[in-house]
Amino acid sequence: MINKLLFVGAFPKDSKIFGGNVTACNVLMKSDFAKKVDVIKLDTTQSAHPLPNFFIRLSNALKRLNLFYKFLKYEKVDCVLIFAAWGLSIFEKGVMARIAFSFNKPVLFFPRGGHLVENYHRSFFSQSLTKFALRKCTKVLCQGEATKKICSEYLGFKEEECPIVRNWTATEDLLEIGKNKEINKKKSLNFLFVGWLDFEKGIRETLQAFKKLSSLYPISLDLIGDGNSKQYVESFINNHSNNNIFSHGWMESEKVNEFYKKADVLLLPSWLEGFPNVIVESMASKVFVISTKVGNISDAITHEQTGFFIKKRDSMDLFYRMKDSIENFKIRETCTNNAYKFAQDNFSVKIASKTIIKHINQSVENK
Repeated sequence: MINKLLFVGAFPKDSKIFGGNVTACNVLMKSDFAKKVDVIKLDTTQSAHPLPNFFIRLSNALKRLNLFYKFLKYEKVDCVLIFAAWGLSIFEKGVMARIAFSFNKPVLFFPRGGHLVENYHRSFFSQSLTKFALRKCTKVLCQGEATKKICSEYLGFKEEECPIVRNWTATEDLLEIGKNKEINKKKSLNFLFVGWLDFEKGIRETLQAFKKLSSLYPISLDLIGDGNSKQYVESFINNHSNNNIFSHGWMESEKVNEFYKKADVLLLPSWLEGFPNVIVESMASKVFVISTKVGNISDAITHEQTGFFIKKRDSMDLFYRMKDSIENFKIRETCTNNAYKFAQDNFSVKIASKTIIKHINQSVENK
């Protein structure tokens, strides 16, 4: 029998809304997952960046909670799957989890992004917010070992109640790009940044390191994304670029894939992350990864085996690693090939779909 699942995630009607959760949800729903589970979708996408004011967000949250309640009351829901970010999002999803609990419905809670891992030990408020959100959940699906450690060691979840579900964005299209790519031996590398143009994503360090390196080598940098620091980026390009930095804004995944085809190195000097899709997408398309060691990224990147790690908020460290990626072709080639194989073996949607469905079925059987 196919279970009916209430899936709380990112399903925007507007195709111009982008982000990691949107990509993850779209890839999952285009897989065999939607054939093996009867899915009711509840979209909780934040439709603006920067965020609307608190009262608008609160009003939208209350509307979603009302819709969530009606789904549970009038639909024969067997299980609830909730994707959650941080802040008001995780509080709202915690309320949803408690409503589902009152209906005796098992809840699989999937915290996304890096704030939970980064903030949990920093304050009593963060710990209280996390405990409120997760306390009534049947299982917590973890992006990696860092999330799992918090759940098992500090929140009282048993080993089997906080399984790891690996990122699933190594699509067949991206793996085909990687399969056909010849790794660039030249000094003129194409660097790539994909994500929100925010300071906490390391965009300042990216531009500063690139500026210094571009005085030594004929390199280029493509920026894909938008965000609060867009004005800073545009000003930097106008004042410092030698016609080798290109800001493209957000793009459909098919267009982003064209940049993965030509890119040699991904830059991700982010201050906090969960398990970013861009890491997996780059590994799958044979783009060498230089990243900070935050969130669950170390589950995929091993320093000098599948990529390079750098220090947070340190443009000079990023500069030296970018320079190494140019000057040490052999290590870049080895890491890129290792990363491709790892992505191929671990980050497919087929594996993730099978894992999530297994935990849905187990939770329904054991309720």
